[in-house]
Amino acid sequence: MKIYAIGLAAIISVSLFSWKQASDIKALKSRAEIASQTILDLTYQLDHERSLHELELSQRDKQIHDLQEQINDYINKINRLNSDINNANDARSRLQDAIREAAKREASAQTIVRNVEAASTSCGVLADLLDESDYLAGVYAREADKSRIAGEMCEREYASYQALISSISCKK
Repeated sequence: MKIYAIGLAAIISVSLFSWKQASDIKALKSRAEIASQTILDLTYQLDHERSLHELELSQRDKQIHDLQEQINDYINKINRLNSDINNANDARSRLQDAIREAAKREASAQTIVRNVEAASTSCGVLADLLDESDYLAGVYAREADKSRIAGEMCEREYASYQALISSISCKK
């Protein structure tokens, strides 16, 4: 009996252990299922968060790309404006040179005008002198004509006196 009791105790003990193990296995299986479902839920949640994060990164990349394009556009506009400024500065420099040249020409033209005015004044003086010399030439010519006429008359008179004296001398 002792052996029977020991055998029975062993069988009961093994049965209880098996039942306990079966119960533990069911609990472990239940826990494993819960853990598996939790893992699936967490995986889904991580995949969802990863998708959201990737979407957010994609949107940020697009924003960065758009901003980079805007920056490039602004840089191109700035470069064109700098080119326009350089062209305007070159044009301004050429205009300043042209203005300086025109000022020189104007100064030269003013000098020419002053010279012409002076020449005109000189011409007026010369014209006055010419008028006066013409008048004096006329006076001289009249006096010369009077003197010529008087001289011719004198010569005729002399010739007639000479002829008279000769005729008187010849009669003698």
